[in-house]
Amino acid sequence: MYFTKKEVIELIYKLVKDFHGAEMLVETIPISLVKQSKKQDLIKKQYQMNVQFNWGVKNGKELEKLNKQIKFIEEWHYFDRHRDRWKSIRWLSYNSII
Repeated sequence: MYFTKKEVIELIYKLVKDFHGAEMLVETIPISLVKQSKKQDLIKKQYQMNVQFNWGVKNGKELEKLNKQIKFIEEWHYFDRHRDRWKSIRWLSYNSII
């Protein structure tokens, strides 16, 4: 999100090297949100923070392309868990989209 693609690739390379065989949980955002955020300055308006989204993916499987040692296992959305907590916004669930 906040890192550039180059920074993400460098970080993943270091993690794969130092933690061979480990599993990791990665939070990503869609490319469309990166573009929308740049056009509308969403983070600054909503959170009064001077940061921007720099990188996103179409889906989690794309992470395999960043390093041949990465094996994508599964993808889920925050709203997929504890759906009763999310009330009126539970429609954002990944499972609702599929």
